[in-house]
Amino acid sequence: MTERKYLSGRGGKKLLDMEKIYKQIDSGRGIDEVAKEWGVSRTTLYRRHREYQTEVAALKHKSDIDLDLPPLPQ
Repeated sequence: MTERKYLSGRGGKKLLDMEKIYKQIDSGRGIDEVAKEWGVSRTTLYRRHREYQTEVAALKHKSDIDLDLPPLPQ
């Protein structure tokens, strides 16, 4: 997934590859550091994490597969 902005909406919505973000955090990098690198706020990362969990939960429910996501550190 490449980083792009949607063409509609006020200011657009930056797409984030949450799998890459999770790998960076799992390797020991801090939330603030990762957020800065991706050009978003810490709050945006947490919001996108919740959105991503919701999407995965819907997929899990729909297809009955095991997709457990780790929580983001505080």
